Amino acid sequence: MLNGVGQTYEGGLNLVDVRDVARAHVAALQVGENCRRYIVGGDNIRVRDIGETLARLTGYRPLHLPFNRSMTLLTARVVETFCRTFRISPPFTYDLLYEVADRYAWYDCRETYETFDFTPRGAEEVLKGSIEWLLSQGKIRPRRAQSIQAKLHLT
Repeated sequence: MLNGVGQTYEGGLNLVDVRDVARAHVAALQVGENCRRYIVGGDNIRVRDIGETLARLTGYRPLHLPFNRSMTLLTARVVETFCRTFRISPPFTYDLLYEVADRYAWYDCRETYETFDFTPRGAEEVLKGSIEWLLSQGKIRPRRAQSIQAKLHLT
């Protein structure tokens, strides 16, 4: 999304920081019950809100596909056909949008965190950490990277 090729759509995800996942694994080994399963997640957030948060943090607003599921899938078919005709890489595919459009992968992880006695990072902190990692790995276009670093006050 920060490179200008990702879009938001109607639907939702659960965002969790990898450090919280690691912490939960350690806690499961230390205080977890044998043969018990724990759901590890973070904030449930609409994909559109992820885009809004990224825009606020970086100044770059991803395109939003404001359609219902049927229109989103039709749009994906048209875009794929256009891209195939002109031999360019599509910004999204029908198969991807079929899996995520207007669906909500939300989880209730309260029991896990009550058992392990910690609170996972919030969505904004997870996104900021992800942005910092992407910058450190050179995954964001150089001109955008400079602008984002300045906006986040990173060196």
